[in-house]
Amino acid sequence: MSNAVIFRRVVRHLRIGNYFHCIFATFDAMEKRITLISKKKERLVLSFTVLQLVVIIGRIWSIATKMTNLLESILGLAIASLTVIGFVVRCDPFPDYAQVQFLNYIFSSKGELCDRRATRFLTYLAHFFDVIEFGYYSIATLHGLLALFLPCQPGLTSSIICSL
Repeated sequence: MSNAVIFRRVVRHLRIGNYFHCIFATFDAMEKRITLISKKKERLVLSFTVLQLVVIIGRIWSIATKMTNLLESILGLAIASLTVIGFVVRCDPFPDYAQVQFLNYIFSSKGELCDRRATRFLTYLAHFFDVIEFGYYSIATLHGLLALFLPCQPGLTSSIICSL
């Protein structure tokens, strides 16, 4: 495993994050490096962060206000915790130049590493990126299916409509 393979995976994750307006970094194809997004897009990212926070508050409110049995409450907490954990892990309210500079420094040498521990670490890191990307799609699919088949389930924003 090399830095170039990890670099391609990081670029792919940056493109997914930029598509959903949830990160302050982007890949500049002209300069072939990671840069910060423009000030106009920063406001868009902050708006989407606030929107996600409102959705999380709605999910927690749907659990707290609806009286259900223990199994539905546990499922609602699990659904809400998936959203809260994802938000807390990615939540960065302001762009940070140090992160971008650090990533550019790491990926400045794109050659093969000869150290066995470094190669093993990069292999694990590549698998971690693959698991995270699988999580993007599987958690979103799970939320969609739950909202489709169990719309009044606490923890989903659709359950707020059921309680009105």
